[in-house]
This record gives sequence, C-alpha cells and structure tokens, in this order.
Amino acid sequence: MPDAQGRLVNAAGFYLLGTKMAAGLTPDDLEVVSISSTGLTASASTEGAFSPNLPALADIVTDPAALPSANPDPAGTPPQFSGKTSMTVYTGIGEEKVIDVYFAKTCPNTWEAVAYDASLASPDGGFPYGGPALGTAALTFDPSDGSLDPASDQSLDFTVPGGEAFTLSLAGIQSLAADYTARAPAVNGSGTGGFDEISIDLDGMVSALNKNGSVINLFRIPIATVTSPDRLTTLPGNVYQANNGSGGMTIGVATTSNFGEIVAGALEGSNVDIAEELTSMIESQRNYTANSKVFQTGADLLDILVNLKR
Repeated sequence: MPDAQGRLVNAAGFYLLGTKMAAGLTPDDLEVVSISSTGLTASASTEGAFSPNLPALADIVTDPAALPSANPDPAGTPPQFSGKTSMTVYTGIGEEKVIDVYFAKTCPNTWEAVAYDASLASPDGGFPYGGPALGTAALTFDPSDGSLDPASDQSLDFTVPGGEAFTLSLAGIQSLAADYTARAPAVNGSGTGGFDEISIDLDGMVSALNKNGSVINLFRIPIATVTSPDRLTTLPGNVYQANNGSGGMTIGVATTSNFGEIVAGALEGSNVDIAEELTSMIESQRNYTANSKVFQTGADLLDILVNLKR
C-alpha cells in the first residue's frame, strides 16, 4: 500500500524496490517504487501507425490545384480527396493537437497523403487551412494485390505543432477495390491526467492508467533468487534477506529464464494435500499401534519364561 509520499510499503515498513532502467538489474539500480495518485503526467507523441484501405477504383484527381497538398479554397477550386481521418497527438506539456490526414489518388496506383493542423482549418472546417501542410508522402501500390510497394514512402513525417518530430507509419496501408475504411490511428504519447489505477503485470511492469485513458509504464519490479533459499534470514512482513549462508542475489526479469511470474493482489494458497496428509497420519498411527503390540507381546513372552523357571 502507498504511504503519504506515494511509496509502496508493507505492514512491517519495508519498501518495494524496482527500477526505471530498461537494463537496470543490479541491486545498485533499484530504488523505492513511488506512485503519486494525484500527480500529473504527460509525454510527447513521437510515432504512430495507420493502415486504412484506399479505394483502388477511386477517380484520379487531374487538377493539381484540387489536391489536398495544394490547400485549395472551396470557393474557387473544390478540393478532391478519397479519404480523411483525424487523430489526436500530444505535445511534451500534454497539450492535445488534432491532425487531419487526407488521401487523394494522383495517378494509377499512386496516392498522396497530406497532414494539416486542424486548429488552422477554415471556420466551416477543412479547406482552406490557415497554414501549409505539415507533411506529405507519395504512396505507390502493387496493382496485382494492392499492397504498398517497397520503393514507396512508408510513413508520413511531420512535426507536431508545438511538439516533437512525429512519424506516422503507413506500412500496413493497402489499396483494394473497396470503400475508404480506417480504424483510428495508434499513437503514442499522453496528455495530462492524474493516475486513476495502478496495475502490475506478470513481468513486473508497474503501469499507471491516467484519467485520460493513456497508460504509462512507471517501474519494473525484478525477481531475486539465491543459491540456498532455505537459509535466507526471515524478517517481519513475509520478507526474506540474503546472507552468507544463502549466497548472493541474482536479479532478473519475471517471465524470463527461470524467474517465474509476478501475480499482484494474490495470496499463495496452501500447497498441502489434506487427503494425503490424513492418509499418512493414519498410516503412522497404525504403525505405532502395531509396534506397540510387538513390544507388548515380547514383554508377555518374557514374563511367561520367567514364571516357567520358577
């Protein structure tokens, strides 16, 4: 349970240790796991993935002035495009930025992808935007199966307004004879929000679920083993300490090698088989009774022999 400073501590006052380092697996790398349920966090968006289907039978935009990359004004040249999706990204201070991504067919099996800052859209929404495109990409597809050609651009790269350089992977995009279909882009980063829930995975990763729905990895709890576990020093609160008899600690990541798993919020059940133990106890009682009768019979025979001599 957390104390007043958010540090995880057990009933005996021992603090839980973990590491923030990806490869920090020595005792010197460990630090007290501290979680503040009221703290605000934020992380900048730097990458994402998007894989819509672009309609292979869509009309080719023959007027360059009507392409999304030209930022056309509907009052003069109506914009032409076959698909549009908006996504939310974050700056380093947690500010949300909405990016509009357009797709237009420029030649047979060739498309352009264009990104705009949605905050610069016209009052009616969309074109014309009050600023240039954030980034563009030229996509070429294999006409035999609609897959993205290896020689084509594989991503749409731009800088998030007020944020970091961002790469939107388009490696899974395709162009088939179907309508424009797209799931929401998967984007990293998070806005500001207090921790709503804390979870510990099987591999020891301590994660916080923000109130805004994003998940942030905070610590990793390693597992320690020793050569002679039966010689560990027992401390209060179900805590064991290594000593010269037990041997030094070897620290590793749960679920790897032979380090097992971490199951949070669970108590280990008894590993005693009641039926087996009862059976063993009955067998021991019967053996004791049989042995007692042997001794009693021997004593009786000795008494008879002594009486015959008399």
